[in-house]
Amino acid sequence: MKSMIIKSAVALIAALPLFTACQGEPEVGTLLHPEEQPSNAPKVYINEVSAPANATQATVVQTPAGFVVPEDTYEFYVRITTPVENDVVVTVAEDTEAAAAGAAAYGADKNSALAPGCMAIENNTVTIPAGKNVSAEPVKFKVTDSEAIRNVSGKAIAAIKITDVKSASKVAVGKDHNAYYTLLDKKVTNFKGFSDDLLTKTKLTAADLTYTFQEEDYTEKLMDTYTSTWADMYAGPEPIYCEFKTPQPLIGVAYQYGYDAPYGPYTLEIFTSNDGQNWTSQTGGALETGYTDGVVCINFYSAITCKYVKFIPYTCYYGYFFGEEYNQTCVGELYMFK
Repeated sequence: MKSMIIKSAVALIAALPLFTACQGEPEVGTLLHPEEQPSNAPKVYINEVSAPANATQATVVQTPAGFVVPEDTYEFYVRITTPVENDVVVTVAEDTEAAAAGAAAYGADKNSALAPGCMAIENNTVTIPAGKNVSAEPVKFKVTDSEAIRNVSGKAIAAIKITDVKSASKVAVGKDHNAYYTLLDKKVTNFKGFSDDLLTKTKLTAADLTYTFQEEDYTEKLMDTYTSTWADMYAGPEPIYCEFKTPQPLIGVAYQYGYDAPYGPYTLEIFTSNDGQNWTSQTGGALETGYTDGVVCINFYSAITCKYVKFIPYTCYYGYFFGEEYNQTCVGELYMFK
């Protein structure tokens, strides 16, 4: 009996190395090892400390003249947690799933994730040189006009993700921080900018139009070149109406403060109409024009043929910063250009 116990113990001890070897390298997918374990290899990742992190913001504009995407080139670098002895070649590509997964972190709807084709990547591979922890050059890309972007309503999100790494050294893609996001905001507007080039266009005269404010004719007061005569909105925002004698191809509007510069319009909206009843905003909502004692030029992308214009200053400088009690906008001059 004692001999049998000794033999059994010897057999068990002999089997331990084999059991340990099997236990140390179980096959992936088995009950002993249902998921692949994380690698201890240096990780390739993206970590741009912009605000918001690992993301850029871009505005695309739907105008009557067409669709406008920003001309800017955006960029980000790829990094590695620990430098390795060999070059690391990193490949990136647009990724809808990454965009959807990252949407919540940036306050976007996962359903607004954009399909590939919205970003034009100039260089989809970059190299992290041996011994370095950042790519020698950034990944560069632009927002491109695409059907997906044209169909966006409001905000959307796109992602460029690390899809592959190659190196003679052992490296891996980081589980987190492996994508760079573009937060898109689509605006529908005809507002192009504040360029003084508008002043080179044809300015309509009192023979072409009539201004009405509080049901009174203000044409002379608003076109006399003096800021000492004005339409005052001491009781709060009120519209100034313009009626053309015949429909005009409006390409922009210019104005100047009345009384004193801090009372000049600071935020405003411009509407046009063919019948004086149905109005279309040309500024895509309230437009912040800022503080100035000079003439403010509001340029349109495309001329809009209309019979009526409604100019509504919502706040003056004082009202914008100090509250409703101080919101007493004064418009001294108002000009229409075609």
